[in-house]
Amino acid sequence: MSVSQRGYVALSQGAVGRSISWPAGTAAGDVAVLVLTDSDGRAPASGPSGWTFGRRYVWWRVLTAADVAAALSAPAVVVGVVVWAGAGVPSSSTRQSSVSVPAGGAAFFAGVEWWGNNPGGATGRLGAVLTLSAIDVAVGMWGYTAAAAGVSGVSGASPDASWSGLVFPALAGPAVPTLVSPTSGQQVASAAAVALQWVHNSTVGGVQTAYRAQVRAVGAGSWSYVAADGTLNASVQTVTSAAGSASINAGLLTAGASHEWSVSTQEAGVWSAAAAVGTFVPVASPSVSSVSVSSPLGTLAPAVSWSAAAGVGGLTAFQVLVTLSGGSPDAPLYDSGVQVGAGSAWTVPARSDWTNGGSYKAWVRVAQAGGLWSPWVSGSFTVSWTARLPRHR
Repeated sequence: MSVSQRGYVALSQGAVGRSISWPAGTAAGDVAVLVLTDSDGRAPASGPSGWTFGRRYVWWRVLTAADVAAALSAPAVVVGVVVWAGAGVPSSSTRQSSVSVPAGGAAFFAGVEWWGNNPGGATGRLGAVLTLSAIDVAVGMWGYTAAAAGVSGVSGASPDASWSGLVFPALAGPAVPTLVSPTSGQQVASAAAVALQWVHNSTVGGVQTAYRAQVRAVGAGSWSYVAADGTLNASVQTVTSAAGSASINAGLLTAGASHEWSVSTQEAGVWSAAAAVGTFVPVASPSVSSVSVSSPLGTLAPAVSWSAAAGVGGLTAFQVLVTLSGGSPDAPLYDSGVQVGAGSAWTVPARSDWTNGGSYKAWVRVAQAGGLWSPWVSGSFTVSWTARLPRHR
């Protein structure tokens, strides 16, 4: 992708510390260029914090989301801001009004001329040349993009002007994202939303700014694109998000049919290629019902039993957890681990940390051939080893 100009704020004379808004469309990962001069027309002794010094009058910065969310506070009397999309780290030159630019790159120049002369012509100029009223110094900015490699320069540049330049290479796009889930051939529950997950692979340590996720039945000719609200659309859906996940609403895919999916990610305005497709099959999920626990007085090894059915195929595994009565499967006191087979009962081993009279829950889930698990289903029980005495009135 080639470097492009988001926009600019033309040079203007004003007070130090005034607030400058970014050009429309400015996004995290863009490269901003800041032009400063002191009130005497000279380059400032130092630039703003967090900006990299290019050459005289010129500083640059790769913008973060926090930068874009806040206005820029002008640290000098004269300010010019230009924002470039798809730009890599610039190289700099000085006292030159022309530079060699790589294919797809861009060039930027700041020119300063004393005694009120125009530093350069109108071609490529960003805004009007500003003449500082008190000292008769003219300041201007010029910007160029290059489809092919070659020399870019300021037409009509004054040889007496002081020039500072930056050369921007086109930013290398992100690598192909890594698909995480569903894994290839994985079963997913046809009656639930389908979660897609991936990893964005930056080549320069950046972050994902948007994604395009697509899905179709294997053998179908056209893709459907996943919108931010989980619906599917025939047109490409660009979702602005740093999250490596998307969700397809329940009931939108054909149960029993193999589907394929892919995703491409964006960083600093540049899109990756689409990932090699992954596949999955929406199917009816297995289910668990009638979880019960036998825990007679004095028994420290509760017996859990349940009924279960496969959505397709047969049952292949089960798992039993025990939690406090108000707990969830995320924080078990006991975990049987995954047990192979179509079980219907499990005895929890005696434990020394049971609370006499304590209330607990046993949780059960089962898996079917193909690897899809049922939701967790629970049954309550109490562990006691001392009979409760009757209460006397």
